[in-house]
Amino acid sequence: MFKLPKLSSAGRTLLAGVTASGTVFGAHWVGLPLLLAAGAGGLAYIGFSLLFQPPTDSASPLSLTADARLILRDATRRVDGLAETSRTLPSSIAGPSAEVVATARQIIVDLTEDARELETGRRFLTHYLDSTQTVLDGYLRLHDRQSGQLTPELELQISGLLKTVANSFRRQKENLLADDVLRLKTEMEVLKRSMEMEG
Repeated sequence: MFKLPKLSSAGRTLLAGVTASGTVFGAHWVGLPLLLAAGAGGLAYIGFSLLFQPPTDSASPLSLTADARLILRDATRRVDGLAETSRTLPSSIAGPSAEVVATARQIIVDLTEDARELETGRRFLTHYLDSTQTVLDGYLRLHDRQSGQLTPELELQISGLLKTVANSFRRQKENLLADDVLRLKTEMEVLKRSMEMEG
């Protein structure tokens, strides 16, 4: 039995756009009116996207797999714990920690609406959140004991580390949006070519 190749979301979008553009050009070249050619291109785009779309892809939270729901539920629990810890921190550390929390929540919302990038975001929602929590718990233990080991230099290092983590989460959020941007640009290119052909 023939199996369709697995394509990334970006790959599906790119190939669907190329297929749609080719369909518009080919249909117009053989004599179809431009409006009908553009309609054929739109149908080709939709058909190609659906043909190569994995069965688990969905924008609906209700259709998430049980495994995806579990991952997102655990990630939400981790973020809630980190948010609770952040409220007990001094402002120099609470600020970047709160930024990690806010961005992680946005990533969870994005993945709930479209779980296609779940595997990409999973490491941020597990390992990085757990590691950040461990660092903050260690800081609080030293702080509560009024340990002489908690020097201004160490606090500065912790604050810098949290800013680095926050930047990493922000870049991850931007990467998750890249597919949406590519889809929009492809649709814009198809429309632009149609308008150019219409003259």
